[in-house]
Amino acid sequence: MKILILKKNFHKIVSIVRSIIIGITVIVICLVIYEELVGPAIAYVLEKPSNYVRELESENNPSLSELPIGSSSKLVTGDPIDIFEISKSELIKLIDNKKGEVLYIKDGVQRTVIYNGQKVYYLQFSPAQDKLGFYYYPDGNTFKDVVLVMIDIPERTAKEVYQKNIRTSGWEWDDDKYVIVYYNCGTGCLYVYKINAETGQQEDEYHKYLISSP
Repeated sequence: MKILILKKNFHKIVSIVRSIIIGITVIVICLVIYEELVGPAIAYVLEKPSNYVRELESENNPSLSELPIGSSSKLVTGDPIDIFEISKSELIKLIDNKKGEVLYIKDGVQRTVIYNGQKVYYLQFSPAQDKLGFYYYPDGNTFKDVVLVMIDIPERTAKEVYQKNIRTSGWEWDDDKYVIVYYNCGTGCLYVYKINAETGQQEDEYHKYLISSP
């Protein structure tokens, strides 16, 4: 009888231990997913600068003023267009959608803007409006490396100044000469790169914490 009781208790203990191990495994997997995917997304939202290209839905978007009232839902989707095929005067009209994809709208036709055959994301103009920068994914895969490109508008030249993996967050201009790129380094933590927009040289780097320690 005692042996039977011991066997029953042993099986109960094994079952409990197994459940605990499974629970810990699930927690670890969730933490890894958070650190690799959710964390960077949250950091990006928190760091999205106010001067990003206006979204399509913006009431103040000058690009939509060319369209008849209520026609935004009647736009025709055209073929993608390379950013260097857009004239200097038309560049200022570029907008982005909620996914950050940059769009070019003219004569009721909406076209996705591309660079090196890939979609352009999160485009921003320099304060002097003589340069613009944007992200693009060389492999067309948003879960791989992202590259920050600077374009000199008058000269019509491009320079890639930054390339890192999916943990890269937002970016912004720091006057006309420098850009700031944010890289996710954990919950509430960003690593900051200050880069010369003309040469691509990294000028400074430091941590920035979004959540104060208790």
